[in-house]
Amino acid sequence: MQVRLRAAGSELQVLQSGHQLAVSQAVTVVVRPEKLALHPISGANGSGLAGAVQDAVFIGGDTRYLVRLETVELVTVRVQNAGLGSGNGWRISTPVRVHLEQHSARILTA
Repeated sequence: MQVRLRAAGSELQVLQSGHQLAVSQAVTVVVRPEKLALHPISGANGSGLAGAVQDAVFIGGDTRYLVRLETVELVTVRVQNAGLGSGNGWRISTPVRVHLEQHSARILTA
């Protein structure tokens, strides 16, 4: 089943199995931080969740970014470091879009 979720002024499509959901039913969407990706706000064609980088923590092979979405939720995104000079670092306050793969999200119901 394909589920459309509206959040942070955007619509996401998530593939889900095992749950019967009603239209407009409140759900919780969970995604592992390494299954999310950051993209520039300008090159994202309006897809993904809009926000801004609030914090960046280098943790060896990865960098953990905290992104404050436009709807105030805080999302953790874990990005593998590609090496020195790779240009994949996001600065604090940079506007970004958070993307996820359809198969990566899980929907939890009450």
